[in-house]
Amino acid sequence: MSENKTPFAKVLGLLKSEDSAVRIETLETLSCLKLSDEVVDAVCFTITDADKGVKNAAVNFLTQCDDPRIPVKIAGYISSKEIEVRNLAGEILLKLGENAVQPLVDYIPIGDDDDKKFAVDVLGLIGSPDASPAILELMQTNDNENVLLACIEALGNLKAAEALDSLIDLFERNELFQPTIIEALGSIDTSESLQFVMSKYNAENEFLKFSIIESLGAIGDEETFFFLLSEVAETNSPLVWPLLKSIFLLKQKFNFDIPFDEKMRNSILNTLNEADAEYKKIATHLISAFDDKEIIFACLKIYGEDFEIDEILRDKFFQFPLIILQHISELLNQKPNNLKNLVGLVKELFEMYNSSGEEILTEIESRNLSDSITRCLENPDEEIRMLSIELLFSFDVEAALLFSDAIIEDNNVWNRLRLLDFLELVQHPKAEDLIKILANDPEEMVSERANSLISHLALAGQKTD
Repeated sequence: MSENKTPFAKVLGLLKSEDSAVRIETLETLSCLKLSDEVVDAVCFTITDADKGVKNAAVNFLTQCDDPRIPVKIAGYISSKEIEVRNLAGEILLKLGENAVQPLVDYIPIGDDDDKKFAVDVLGLIGSPDASPAILELMQTNDNENVLLACIEALGNLKAAEALDSLIDLFERNELFQPTIIEALGSIDTSESLQFVMSKYNAENEFLKFSIIESLGAIGDEETFFFLLSEVAETNSPLVWPLLKSIFLLKQKFNFDIPFDEKMRNSILNTLNEADAEYKKIATHLISAFDDKEIIFACLKIYGEDFEIDEILRDKFFQFPLIILQHISELLNQKPNNLKNLVGLVKELFEMYNSSGEEILTEIESRNLSDSITRCLENPDEEIRMLSIELLFSFDVEAALLFSDAIIEDNNVWNRLRLLDFLELVQHPKAEDLIKILANDPEEMVSERANSLISHLALAGQKTD
């Protein structure tokens, strides 16, 4: 007994040290085997420590130790008045997963309404069906709106089919909860939930209708799929965005074919031009059947907004590079927010064609594109300026040499150095003149590189003679 007391007493002393480094080291080296109640209390209390390093060490220890006393103790900290401590307790309980379910359930009757909501939120994220009875009982007995909303969301996350009747009853009694209840029913995938959601489709509230359509994408069947297709043909409002999303999800789920008619094309175009990223992402999955300029330009306008969308779009762009190269000057002249992405894309497309040696643009098309790119040489973004001069050298060397003065005066030394790389490859008197100008550059790296090129060119000229 005395042998056990000494190390525990020492640990308690170290955890209370004024030196945060000592507290951190203690937590990092502490074993979770056979800890006393006092040590468990002290370790849990370190999540209130003012030092961030101590808190991080505490989280690491508490989430890796399977001592059943820990989630019970940590659950009590969701009542903390300090938001950071409360959130840290929630993070630990979430990481403890199933081991935290019963302590959280047991804490629901203890805490106030804010605590109940917090506990239910964490239980919903953990996702254990064991929490469903307690959450359902709370929803049936509590009248706090925030608590009820948390219960509805959690029961949806838990796919609690036993809550269906109570959720439907609450739907009819309170309009405030209707969108959240519809979303929850969209997770409770039963024939009864589908039937109820479909029965509410003609709701006058457009926000509620958004939720209904999205839920149908999760729980719909073949009949739902064709119903939603018919709705696309009749819809001109933003409701077309969730309609496309749900149609796409059901297509993926059941391997259905989507009719790519003019109405579908216009709906996709509307979504690409107007919708949020979530819906644009769906629309990009549906563009494979269309190859007209309007669709491709709608895609170009959103290129660079979202990495996942970009990955999908790039496949489309490289299928139809001529449409882009022949007409993109119109878009570049508008100075869009994604100008850097577009110039970079044009550069890639030209590199692809240059490797084949194929002439792809007419003289007029080449001139239009060249004019658009030269305007980019004055752009405030140094990367756009560099991409632009590099692009000019790849398809219009005369224009590149003519407008290289802009890069010679560029305030970015790396751009001036890169220009020398291009000039080295061009056998033209103008290129030699530009190199000579850069030989007097105030930046030593640039002038040395330029003078080295001049010496190299002079030597090459002697050999030729």
